[in-house]
Amino acid sequence: MVRRITSIGFLIAILLSFDITPAVGMAALADVGAYFSETGFRITNAGFLDFFNHRGGVRTFGYPVSREFKLYGFKVQFFQRAIMQQRADGSVTILNLLDAGLMPYNRINQSTFPAADPALLSNVPRPGSPGYVSDVLAHIKATVPDTWQSLCP
Repeated sequence: MVRRITSIGFLIAILLSFDITPAVGMAALADVGAYFSETGFRITNAGFLDFFNHRGGVRTFGYPVSREFKLYGFKVQFFQRAIMQQRADGSVTILNLLDAGLMPYNRINQSTFPAADPALLSNVPRPGSPGYVSDVLAHIKATVPDTWQSLCP
């Protein structure tokens, strides 16, 4: 029995030493998407890849940690630091986990997250509205404390 297990282990080690991935030319690889050996995932969605490349790539998003899949009817792909979502019109955006209904939890592992505050959410400027950037900055300044335990920046 020991000899059989050793033989199987030896055979597995030999098989794993071979590169059994299919040979793909660079032109064909471009059709398949960007592959990241660090995590073993690809970005195959052209919209996600364009968004990734034009907004800092790995430096901004980290490596992909999932394949593309549907979440609540939209295509998404998880990265180490963000989740990309493709809208119905084809545009790509970052999924906001704090949107109502997406993360109905306030404890995950040893981390505690604040529950959604409907009063606070009702006053948040809507993306795409005129003056959005200045309105968001004003909203943050008005609602987010600039101190912690009586310490000022």
